[in-house]
Amino acid sequence: MGGVTAFSWRHIETINGASNLFYGWGGEDDELAVRLQLNNITVDRPSGTKGVFAEFDRNHPRERNPQRKELLKSKIVASRWRNDGINQTRYQLLDRRDYEQFVWILAAI
Repeated sequence: MGGVTAFSWRHIETINGASNLFYGWGGEDDELAVRLQLNNITVDRPSGTKGVFAEFDRNHPRERNPQRKELLKSKIVASRWRNDGINQTRYQLLDRRDYEQFVWILAAI
């Protein structure tokens, strides 16, 4: 998937958000794509240059999770996604602001 993707809250709940097992650079977006696929949720992409973003910082360290390839195996994602995500994340909501196109949330984890 990569880049910026907007989700409805219903879809976030359906796929149980994102995995809590990824850190560093890479893999988490591919795992989200598998969760979407497992739940028959499609991603619409704008055509042409609409929705295109430049990477904000090409020079930051890109530590890769050495377990990411194993975590990305479809069979493993299929067995894990219901028990690894937003439903298992403990957080405290500090602030929420609703905008026309998005919701901004500040949370302590």
